[in-house]
This record gives sequence, C-alpha cells and structure tokens, in this order.
Amino acid sequence: MAPAERGRILIRFAELVQENSVELALLETLDVGKPIRYSQSVDVSCAVSCLRWYGEAIDKIYDQIAPTSTDSLALITREPVGVVAAVVPWNYPMLIAAWKIAPALAAGNSVVLKPSEKSPLTALRLAELAMEAGVPLRTLGTTSARSIQSYHACHSKSSPDTMISIGSFHA
Repeated sequence: MAPAERGRILIRFAELVQENSVELALLETLDVGKPIRYSQSVDVSCAVSCLRWYGEAIDKIYDQIAPTSTDSLALITREPVGVVAAVVPWNYPMLIAAWKIAPALAAGNSVVLKPSEKSPLTALRLAELAMEAGVPLRTLGTTSARSIQSYHACHSKSSPDTMISIGSFHA
C-alpha cells in the first residue's frame, strides 16, 4: 500500500478514535480503574494525537536524501520489517497501544497487539476501529494468549520479525 494511502487510513483511524472517545474512555476506566475524566483528557486525546501525527508524517519523511558531503549521495529508504509483535502493559493500555500501532502501520508493517490480560478492552476496540478506518484484513490483530510466543506457536510457522515491549517479554 502506498504511503499516502496508509496516511489517510491512520488519519481516519484517529478520527474514529476521537468520535468514539466517550466509549473508549469508559473502557479504559473499566480496565484500569482511573477516573473517566482522566481517561478522556489524557489517554484518548493522546492516542488520537499519536495516530494523527504518524498519519500526517508518512508522506513527509518517506525516502529522503541524507545529509552528506558534496561528493557523496546517500538515500534513506524506509521499508517494512514484516510482522511487529507489540506487548502492551496494563497501565495506559490504549495510549501505549497507539504508540506501538501507529508507527508500525505507518511503516507498512503488520501488527499483532498483545494487551495485558488485565486490561484488554481498549485494545480490542481499537482493532475494530482500525478495520472500520480501512486497515486491511490481517494487518492488525489482537491476541489474549498468555504470551506472544504462544500466540505464534498456534497461529503461524514463524515468529514475529520485530517485538516491541514495555516491561517484561513474559507479559
């Protein structure tokens, strides 16, 4: 998919998160017990900002010329790495999920999002909104498996190409 199309999808994803901010704030509050006002003013608004930033940045940073001396030329090419496994902790699950999902999708990767078993609700809803925004099928998935390794043992013949985690990889 072309970078401009990925950008449009991420911006639409951000708009859908904003449109569903009350529901997402409620889910975040149910998941982690923080005040709903905080969930809406921090978690949802920062997740929207993150998704929108990456959506708008895609066509502005793609394939640049690196600064070099006058007798050299160096090009920067951004290429997808493949499948990104993103393990998200129980605290700030929606915001941290956005931090992982947005750059991975912007770069053209597929994402397997593994939220904490203690706070899965917003991750599941974000995946639904991503599909509604136009993220292609099998590009963003969620798992509630005990670990990302057990998910891949059941669902594929290979492990993810990249793994991102905040906290323990045993999450």
